[in-house]
Amino acid sequence: MSDIIPFPQNKEKLIKDIKTHFEQEKYEPMYDTFMKYEKEFELTTELALLKCEMLLRMEQYLELREEAIVLLKQGFDAYNQLMVYYITSLHGLGQYYECIEVFNQIIEQVEDHNIRMQLYPIKEDAQMQLNENKKHYIARIQQFTELNVNQQLYLIFDLMHEGQYGFIDTFAELLSSHNFHSNVQTIILEYLKKGQYEKKVDFSKYETDFSAYPARLPGLEYASFTQHVIPKVLERFEDNYGDQLRSEISQMLQSFAIALYPLEIEEVATVNVWVNTFYHYIEQMLNLSFASVENLNQDVYAWISKVEKNIKQ
Repeated sequence: MSDIIPFPQNKEKLIKDIKTHFEQEKYEPMYDTFMKYEKEFELTTELALLKCEMLLRMEQYLELREEAIVLLKQGFDAYNQLMVYYITSLHGLGQYYECIEVFNQIIEQVEDHNIRMQLYPIKEDAQMQLNENKKHYIARIQQFTELNVNQQLYLIFDLMHEGQYGFIDTFAELLSSHNFHSNVQTIILEYLKKGQYEKKVDFSKYETDFSAYPARLPGLEYASFTQHVIPKVLERFEDNYGDQLRSEISQMLQSFAIALYPLEIEEVATVNVWVNTFYHYIEQMLNLSFASVENLNQDVYAWISKVEKNIKQ
């Protein structure tokens, strides 16, 4: 019995259906027709813009953002209009800070008056939304020392997500004048770094004095412990025991990375010593080996002990 060969979709018919659905404001069937079209054919610039307009009218802002990013990367010759859709999607998603950031990056390059007039109202409304949100945060920040650890962390994460970096002086003062949980101290430093706080901040962590210029810090993601110790410990553990516990060990090491930041670990011991000590520490913790104490560098182990107490709080 011969295979059935599916009859290919008629390109012109699909394009006609897309445009008809659009004119009739039937966006659901229009969306389905686009799915059929893209299985077999490449989008033209006209169709790409039509698809973005459809997603906008459907208020599918997340998909609109992703679509605009893909189309921009593909180099369609409608850069300005695609940027309008991209910035509109950020606004629709409530990503007001990112919306303003992108606007500021591109507006000088946009010469078309009509495009500029589409962009300015979006940016100005995003700014108003940020200003309105700022009033909400003031009261919460004034009560910051009264919040529990999770509430403090959530508030700072929320401020970063909303691009609210107008409180850097306040948080620098909080960090230098209060002995917060070590994770809270770390996230305050991340907030100050992202807010480009240039001044020196003095604070105490694990009864150790720190001085930092937040804008100059590498950031938690790029700290030496995150970049070098974690992957080497994981690799060594997997070589000896497989990857069954990779997720749990990785999570534990990430907790240590947050707790230790911004400690310059190589001022305590070399990266290899940190890796070796953490590896044997994990072995002992999991009862996989009873390594002698000499395998645990005492300076590094002292920091591990401090962090352990902090994590258990």
